[in-house]
Amino acid sequence: MPRCMEVMDICLKNPDPAVCNAALSVCYEGVVSWYDDESSYAGGRNRFDITLPCEVDFMCYVEAVRVEEYLNTPNIWNALSVPKQIDKFNISSDAIARSFERTSDLETSVSDQVAFLLQNQVHFLAYQGNSDLACNTAGNLRWANSLAWKGQPEFTSKSLRPWKSTVAVTGQNEIVGTMKEVRVRTSDIAEIESRFAIVTVDHAGHMLPQDRPDVAFDVLTRWISGAAFD
Repeated sequence: MPRCMEVMDICLKNPDPAVCNAALSVCYEGVVSWYDDESSYAGGRNRFDITLPCEVDFMCYVEAVRVEEYLNTPNIWNALSVPKQIDKFNISSDAIARSFERTSDLETSVSDQVAFLLQNQVHFLAYQGNSDLACNTAGNLRWANSLAWKGQPEFTSKSLRPWKSTVAVTGQNEIVGTMKEVRVRTSDIAEIESRFAIVTVDHAGHMLPQDRPDVAFDVLTRWISGAAFD
């Protein structure tokens, strides 16, 4: 891990594809592969939800197969007027993935872009399921706390707090995860605040809207309407 962090820091400071791909190789072989090489295959581990097995190859979720089957039905095919060059819809594109791998995009940070959005009064929400390992809560919280912007001191000083939502199965208002957020005036000219929040949901993984659709809908409804997660 220390070697991975060291070479990845070099990549961040020098985002050349050759440098970053070398750093990714060090991190994958030394850290990530110990879990990922046992996941992504039917019957193995599920990196998107540590509480579940991997049901189908690659995406792990059987719903991915059902999405592909649905998109490739004649009715959908005809409705979309699919170009003749395409012969099948897939849940992901290997060609696009390989194109990204030839750049430094996967290894470099988007923190500067997020800070720019917040500085220009564009709100930012990070939400996730607590069972997700691929994009895990600990890592995302560490990123959120380290984001350099005007609201960082206030945000970092806060602790995660429980938040409640009405659960469809029980009809009760229950604690469904944790959250913290700040609203900061980021311009002396505009009377507008920038809102930055991280919201987590229990008993959900990478596919949070699939795992807990009622709670996911509440998250987005509150965010769009400006309601708090208290």
